[in-house]
Amino acid sequence: MKKIPILLAGVMLLLGACVTFKVDEDQVTKIIKLINSGDTDKLARVTRVPFLLDGEIIALQDDAGLLWKNLAQAGFTLQNAALADLIPVKEDTYKLFADTWEVEVFFKKYVPPKSMVAQVKADNGDFLLLLDGEKKGYAQILGIKGP
Repeated sequence: MKKIPILLAGVMLLLGACVTFKVDEDQVTKIIKLINSGDTDKLARVTRVPFLLDGEIIALQDDAGLLWKNLAQAGFTLQNAALADLIPVKEDTYKLFADTWEVEVFFKKYVPPKSMVAQVKADNGDFLLLLDGEKKGYAQILGIKGP
């Protein structure tokens, strides 16, 4: 009889570990604040490669980190940014970034079906953030597209 409570505890532990991370408005806001903070080390840690920059694919983690450093040094921020829409990834979502074979393959191969595209409106333009999963309390950044 002692095996049943231990078995139940094990099942509960497994179910708790399987809680799925959801990209929501709070997660998008955290990513916007992180981009605006200029903390390029943290940005690099929550960026997953391969990474999609507009229609270009960045394959190396060091290059993704360098991208964030260069953007921060240039003074890039999402000025007065607000979430306009949160779009679940579907079969043709890749076209929001670029209607090319390379981007279509990127989405099919590297973008999980539960990923989201955040449409962000800012004073300096409209941006897309491709987000999924969780790393260190933040949504993982799979891509960004600017105006």
